[in-house]
Amino acid sequence: MPLTPGGPLNEGHFFPVAEAMARFADHDTLDPAPAKPLGHGPARYFRMRRSGGLVGFIGAVTCADFCADCNKLRLTADGKLRPCLGRHGEIDLHQALRATTGDRLADAIALPAAIREAIVNKPEHHGFAEDFAMKRPMTAIGG
Repeated sequence: MPLTPGGPLNEGHFFPVAEAMARFADHDTLDPAPAKPLGHGPARYFRMRRSGGLVGFIGAVTCADFCADCNKLRLTADGKLRPCLGRHGEIDLHQALRATTGDRLADAIALPAAIREAIVNKPEHHGFAEDFAMKRPMTAIGG
């Protein structure tokens, strides 16, 4: 994953998933694993036929359909909810939490509304191929 400041990013900065899979295939057959458990992120999993090992590949830059199954939101270290690591947009949950009124119903609505805003604003695709440059290191984003 391209998660350090700098850029622009391109495939020359990464080891392509197809090449990694080919190297594994030199030693063992990779069979697509059945549906991955919920919460296992963007990796595509394969079972190594001979050894039985499970291996996952994350191809954020080198796999065209990388974003197709993404269901992730990240909570940053400073209270922002980030719908996509490959986009800069963030929703301020810290502000929603601080804006409590003491009205239990209103307060119960504020935070879910902010989370809903992040989900609605989740892009279909990251911007890694569009001269994207990280502005915050992964330690500030979370994960």
